[in-house]
Amino acid sequence: MKVILCEKPQQMKSYSEAFQSAKRESTHITVKDKEIFGDEEVVMISALGHVVELCNPDEYKEEWKNWSMDQLPIIPEEFKMKVSKDKKSIFQNAKQWLQKADEIIIATDPARAGEAIAKNIIIMAGVNDTPQKRLWVKSMTQDAVRKGFQNLRDAEETYSYYLEEQARSVSDWIIGMNASRVFTLLFRDKKGVKEVFSAGRVQSALLHLIRQREKELEHFKVQSFYEIHGHFNTNGIPYAGKLLQDHNIMKLHSKEEAQGKLQQLQEHTARIQKVTVEQKSKQAPKLYNLSSLQAKLNKKYKMSPKVVLETAQSLYDKRMLSYPRTEYQHIPVAEAEQLPGVLEKLANSKDYQTLIKKKERDTIVQQKAYVDDEKCVDHYALIPTNQVPNLENLSKEERWLYDEVVRSVIATFYEPMTYNQTELFTEVNQEVFKSTGKQITHLGWNAKISFFVVSLATIR
Repeated sequence: MKVILCEKPQQMKSYSEAFQSAKRESTHITVKDKEIFGDEEVVMISALGHVVELCNPDEYKEEWKNWSMDQLPIIPEEFKMKVSKDKKSIFQNAKQWLQKADEIIIATDPARAGEAIAKNIIIMAGVNDTPQKRLWVKSMTQDAVRKGFQNLRDAEETYSYYLEEQARSVSDWIIGMNASRVFTLLFRDKKGVKEVFSAGRVQSALLHLIRQREKELEHFKVQSFYEIHGHFNTNGIPYAGKLLQDHNIMKLHSKEEAQGKLQQLQEHTARIQKVTVEQKSKQAPKLYNLSSLQAKLNKKYKMSPKVVLETAQSLYDKRMLSYPRTEYQHIPVAEAEQLPGVLEKLANSKDYQTLIKKKERDTIVQQKAYVDDEKCVDHYALIPTNQVPNLENLSKEERWLYDEVVRSVIATFYEPMTYNQTELFTEVNQEVFKSTGKQITHLGWNAKISFFVVSLATIR
């Protein structure tokens, strides 16, 4: 019997819908698919996130239950795992099916945490010697799921993800358990503070950075400065410039000094010293990874990073978005080849119809700024799947996020924005004013995709 181990019930349900037959039971789903599994009946089971966790200090030694400086540092010779108290029934159900399996298919999320969730259950259930395969898909669409099950990886190929996650967990345990006790005992002894002081590998470093920034703001002193701006006119065309000092904008810290300099300059005639025009181009922004999308949506809609991740995960579970926990901003050639078909479906939406109709490229396969197999190790940038939703059926947050990702992809199908960058230098009594301007020659991706405001200032 093959047993498929999923990370959460929704994932199990989504995977089961890709098979020819799926029968829901109270504790599992039985699936059949002649094309993938032949005549074999396959059972799907689900965890509920992390079911197994590291033991507490007192579960190693009774004396570690009491907090004392004499016992620190607390470092077990061998770290032990236990089933989480509130997830014992989930583990027992998984264990009984895993022990019946002659092959286990790990189908948790394709990442460190997903790998550890599955491997810890398998090890705790005592079935780590059972042959194991790994499903590694980055999209929840039925086509992607079926293709993934037809091309399962050997579980050894992704075992390093488990080791990586275990190393992180152990380091968090060592630092957190010891540092929390140290600071709590010190505060109790020196300051009389009775509360427990929590410390950790990430939170303490972040707290330090926040405090550093807070101190900078506390000690920041506003320092006024003045600039000299010149207003000129040549052939009836007005323009402005800023006075330079050693090739940088001059900053004067005294109003009297600034007024004196201004009065001195006003007594002389200006002449254009030099004009330079440089042709430049700007490609559409990179495709989103999770962190860049979190930053964008926080700035644009005040969505917290946690809400962005939850929203992206929701769209992924609904098969509308690629795998969200990604650090990459490129996509592989295989995915790039599928995008024209995705855009064709998106073009049926009034929100994207005009944008897609006027696109300037039929494919982005050759665009190395966005498509590069070597820069997509295990995951790739966030892109929409061919499961195109009705935007009206999405929540407000889902629509914001989905729209941002879709527009980032559409933008790559437009040519770069090109413009002439002009610098004009005006001399007044041997002092130089600098004026800058930008003349758009081709809007390209920025013609319809609104990512930032383009200055249309022109100097002739």
